[in-house]
Amino acid sequence: MIFLRAIPFSFSILWRYLVALPALILALFAFAFLALIVIVVAMLVSPLFGFLLAMAFGVGVSVVPVMVGLRVGLQAHHIRPRVSYFGMMKPAIGYSIFETAVMLVLFVASVAVFILLTPLDMADLASLDARDTDALVADLTAISPVLTWVLIGAVALVSFALRAALLVPFAGASVGKDPTDRAHTPFYGFGNGFVPVFLLVLLSYVGLSFAVPLVVVGLAMAGLAQNALAEIARIATFDELGDFATLGLDAIILIAVTLFVMLFFFSLQCAGAVLVYMRERDAIVARQKAFDKELRKEEETLRTPVMEKDDMLALVRSRMPERKY
Repeated sequence: MIFLRAIPFSFSILWRYLVALPALILALFAFAFLALIVIVVAMLVSPLFGFLLAMAFGVGVSVVPVMVGLRVGLQAHHIRPRVSYFGMMKPAIGYSIFETAVMLVLFVASVAVFILLTPLDMADLASLDARDTDALVADLTAISPVLTWVLIGAVALVSFALRAALLVPFAGASVGKDPTDRAHTPFYGFGNGFVPVFLLVLLSYVGLSFAVPLVVVGLAMAGLAQNALAEIARIATFDELGDFATLGLDAIILIAVTLFVMLFFFSLQCAGAVLVYMRERDAIVARQKAFDKELRKEEETLRTPVMEKDDMLALVRSRMPERKY
């Protein structure tokens, strides 16, 4: 079962992910540099278009780390990439634009539903302060708490489902080839292994949301949380990078364990997609072997000489018993 197999396999991705962190950082810097150039040019043409591209690249920041995790996971299965880390930028940007477009459609649909089912109009919604998320949610729940949370939950589930459906295509894009061993085709494998991958994505995001509290509780049981949190609180007052050298051991442990736990939950969704990719690849290889076997049988049949009619009659006569009169 993909879901159960993904849990131990995620550790295999995790340690490779830690090794690949420098490459990930470089890839993110390259992605940010390209994004900045494109957004600036787009802003000169159309501010609205530039804003939409900025949203797309914002989503792309989450796509690139996923593709790195998928890449190292496939390498663990001895899949050799056809593209470099920088070669992943193009498909990452493309998939980011697609995800952003879908999220915008969801947002517009949610606003339309909220307006239809509440006494508010568009002007009332526009007057709300969207810069403070907590205040915005409080204002919306004051108007219709049930509808607000239903819409938030629906948008979250659809976004998780979209990411789950895209993870196998992400895997192909991360190494530049699909399970068929051909060059990556956009959206190839969309929705493959959806149920287990969706459950892993859901578990991953829930785990990421509670990673810090889980680590704090664990360190509190070891008697390290209080000092660590006090050290972390001082970070807000740091003026220079050199001040981080004053962090105590407890704070360093807290940061390291939190990073480890977050990367583990992040690796879960990558592990599921890699296993689905490999399952499809193995199925394709098995079908190809079966086809080759049947083809060889046909070739052997065609190579077998067919006896002529006269030869057949002679063979029959030779085996008939002689008649004695």
